[in-house]
Amino acid sequence: MIESNEVSTIALQRAKLGLRAVTAELPHLGGLARIVRIRASSRVSVAAISATGLILINPELFATLEMANVVYILAHEMLHIALDTFSRGEGSDALAVNLAHDAVINDILTNELGREPPLNGVNVPGARTSSLEALLAQARNSADQGHESWNNPKWHSSKRPAAKSDMAIALEKAGLLAPDSSADSGSQASQGSSVGQGDLISPELEREFEPQQTIEKQKLKRTEIRRAGTVAVG
Repeated sequence: MIESNEVSTIALQRAKLGLRAVTAELPHLGGLARIVRIRASSRVSVAAISATGLILINPELFATLEMANVVYILAHEMLHIALDTFSRGEGSDALAVNLAHDAVINDILTNELGREPPLNGVNVPGARTSSLEALLAQARNSADQGHESWNNPKWHSSKRPAAKSDMAIALEKAGLLAPDSSADSGSQASQGSSVGQGDLISPELEREFEPQQTIEKQKLKRTEIRRAGTVAVG
């Protein structure tokens, strides 16, 4: 049996290789790939990212995950920065924002990489042609009219949880999921739920992993990462 610290070392090595592969396959994310920080933590089921570019990965998963899926997941997290999910989601339901942008991001990556979202990630074909704000507005309008909204997106999973997760409840309230549908708590966009909203890490929780980061340092890092994100989508 491999010791946990050795698993983390292997996972981090594979994640670093994954970042190089992201740069090769998606050159526009190269700037972000060079400045994000990666830490292994069992507090995430797959991965999560902060506004300053801290990516948390699950060590046991990343130690054995196919490299193609490592690339997809790391690119997914960096696109949250490039598309500025953190700022654009302010004032809206955080979990609904996370899901809506996950749909956009995964559709972008499926188109660019030519493969489906791994690990039962949310899959809404055509979402890349819309925007986060437009998807949320459509969801609210449909919910107000009592209709199922946004093509009734569901988590693609063969499992059905015994009880609705916080994600499922939030999506129903936001009109992003029909009341009789369920969200798979193991799906990609909910993987960071133990450390933040969906796969987004809050500044407060980020400081738990990087205690040396003061609020001022976080602001400076966020400015740096947003510049790189602007270049990535420029």
